[in-house]
Amino acid sequence: MIDNSFFFRFDRSSFKSFYVAANELNFTKAAIRSGITQSGISQHIAKLETELNTTLFLRSQGGLKMTETGKLLKDYLETIYQKEESLLEALSVSTNSLTGVVSYAMPESCLMSPHFSMMLSVKKKEFPKIELKVEMHDSESVVQKVLNGDVDFGFITQEITHSNINNINFCNEDYVLLTSTQITKSDIKLENLNFVGHPDFQSLFDVWFQAQYPRKKVINLKRLNFTGNTNRIAATLAMVSGGLGVTILPEHCAIDLIKKKQIKLLKNYKPAIGVIHIIHRKEVTLPKRVKKVINTFLSFYHSNI
Repeated sequence: MIDNSFFFRFDRSSFKSFYVAANELNFTKAAIRSGITQSGISQHIAKLETELNTTLFLRSQGGLKMTETGKLLKDYLETIYQKEESLLEALSVSTNSLTGVVSYAMPESCLMSPHFSMMLSVKKKEFPKIELKVEMHDSESVVQKVLNGDVDFGFITQEITHSNINNINFCNEDYVLLTSTQITKSDIKLENLNFVGHPDFQSLFDVWFQAQYPRKKVINLKRLNFTGNTNRIAATLAMVSGGLGVTILPEHCAIDLIKKKQIKLLKNYKPAIGVIHIIHRKEVTLPKRVKKVINTFLSFYHSNI
């Protein structure tokens, strides 16, 4: 029988290695997340299996699979870690000083929106000891990061329906078609334009296209002509302003260049209203410090979770 004394009879580093491997089901990925070598992960787990006189993982060419004992141990550790988290947060709250790391991921366009700087302003005053760890990814990758437990929550530019994800409408933004030369809607066909792509282009294009042509099916991106593709918005805007092609982005990303008339909005194309969503895993109890950060974002536009 596993009781609370069980946890303290073994090396905690071995438990940590097992827990990360149980979430990743891959020793290489577990090693990267833990900051140790793959052989170190393997040694910790082998030591734990010897001490417990059981097998925790089944190893095959297809990868790792937990045994029933492994699943039992993972559930037990999850409970222990959550209790520790709650205790530390209770102590922090009692001294009005939340601490720890809050990690989240989002498309770069979200980083350029007003709510990010608004968050930093609030953070300085209300929770200066919380460390924010922010990663830039396209929406699809953000979803995977959240599902894998790599981050506490994420922002995405498309609505998602998933049994393990809570999806919260955060705020709206305008998606626009940007160019360096003026073209009217009647003069062009989308298939004849040269586009500059970026990591979140797919989701923004889908929303924008449906707003312009609600009765048509979304165009497969393979039918579009791409003369450039970047992983940074600044590079995308530089290509567009340099006349290389057109792109679709939230208007706030290009507002300065629009004011300087280096980039224009195509006439007769209306902005498409896109929704930014905050997502987090359903089965995970969010620590208070994570709720504090999410609720701070939500307070800018509507009620808290």
